Amino acid sequence: MDAAAIIDKHLPDLEEARHSTAEELIGVILGELPDAQHERKWGQLTFTLDGDWHHWICAISPTKSAVKLVIHKGSLLDDPQGELEGTGRYRRSISFRAPDEVNRDLVAPILRQAADRQTEMLPGDSR
Repeated sequence: MDAAAIIDKHLPDLEEARHSTAEELIGVILGELPDAQHERKWGQLTFTLDGDWHHWICAISPTKSAVKLVIHKGSLLDDPQGELEGTGRYRRSISFRAPDEVNRDLVAPILRQAADRQTEMLPGDSR
């Protein structure tokens, strides 16, 4: 399924202004994680591996001004460029306002790292 079809299926109400950015992000995600499954979960287009929706990897979450790439276990990842935003226990995100802001060289290593650490938890957390 191509990026446009994925958007049509899972984000049918996505504003036209956000389509190209979401398509670019989906292309990077599926390029790095070709075996990823995708579904609309928790109000966002969510990606996981091996059907493990409890430990999902990332999601695309459109806002009025941007398209966010949300990394489920983002707090566990290295972020040498300081691009991951957020202060929650696990989730971190990167906002993209236009398709040309989607930097494959930045996003790809984050996605690979997130997939490698998909089931890791913070000390004291279980499951």
